[in-house]
Amino acid sequence: MDCTASDDPGLRRVGLWGVCFFDLLGAKYFDLVADAACDPDPGVRADVMSTLGSGFGLGDPSRALAIRIAGTSDAAPEVRRAAV
Repeated sequence: MDCTASDDPGLRRVGLWGVCFFDLLGAKYFDLVADAACDPDPGVRADVMSTLGSGFGLGDPSRALAIRIAGTSDAAPEVRRAAV
């Protein structure tokens, strides 16, 4: 959990991956991952888009879809790609 709040975007990505690994269907940590869709690092945001498109998005399907739709308008091309 400490990694998800790190100043290092690489550590945040690892932390979010770990959270998703232990909460495969997004029942417990959905909000933490969904909030990372606003992360300043495009790599983190792209990972979030991919995660919300997986089974993890079942934690809140309508919110996961809304975040991914918003991601299609992100300034970073990797985020847009991941959202699609």
